[in-house]
Amino acid sequence: MTYPKLDLAEAIVEAPGKNLYRLMVRPSTRVLVMGENYHTHRAHKLEVVQALQKLRFAGFDCLALEVFPSDMTPILQSYSRSGEGAELIYAHLHQYFPQNPDYYIALLQSSREMGVELVGIDMEYRRFIQGQLEDEHVERNRHMSEAIAVQVAQGKRVVALMAVAHSTAFLGKSVTDYLKEQHSILTVSVTLTGGMDCFEQQSCFAQTTRASRPDVLRAAQSSQLWKKRFFVKGKSVNSADFVLHLPQVPMASAQ
Repeated sequence: MTYPKLDLAEAIVEAPGKNLYRLMVRPSTRVLVMGENYHTHRAHKLEVVQALQKLRFAGFDCLALEVFPSDMTPILQSYSRSGEGAELIYAHLHQYFPQNPDYYIALLQSSREMGVELVGIDMEYRRFIQGQLEDEHVERNRHMSEAIAVQVAQGKRVVALMAVAHSTAFLGKSVTDYLKEQHSILTVSVTLTGGMDCFEQQSCFAQTTRASRPDVLRAAQSSQLWKKRFFVKGKSVNSADFVLHLPQVPMASAQ
């Protein structure tokens, strides 16, 4: 995947009183798709919490998660309302995302406290058990778009979190493509980059896929914007609508 040359003179940098999400998400937007770099970086989960806090006033009331299959949605909805089902939900994360399940658990807890309903969007649970997910990338993207469309049809406005390889056309049509083309849903996609759990800038690049825009990381460093939170327009056929750069700084301990 190649990208046009970056000009960070066009970057919109966060400042007091400037809500970046109001600038990226239009009033007519029904779905905000957020692409995280892998599933192991805490900063990207914390950013989703910030997005929900900023967008809750606009009626975004549903968080759709790739890390749960769609047939776990009833359990997730029950957890959203009453906390019931937490044991099953946390066990799923520990089994299938064992590197850093606590980061997702913190995201679930924060979402529930905000009154945001949680839903799963990936393929059925049996696909997790049988280890079939990796061979069905595009079919998974179609399935996730359909699961999100169900929530939109019920009147919800959705923030959807998934790996950037699903949110952008990295290996074929993306979830965003299907939402726009097959469901005619007004969707904005944002690729998250930076904000890694790293203590040396160079290690950020080692933890970044090409789809997560390492070109933005490098440009931020050369432009002295690496400590800033900013976004740029995607400007590429296969890119997200926006790339949101999080400060490339050491994160405080999660403990």
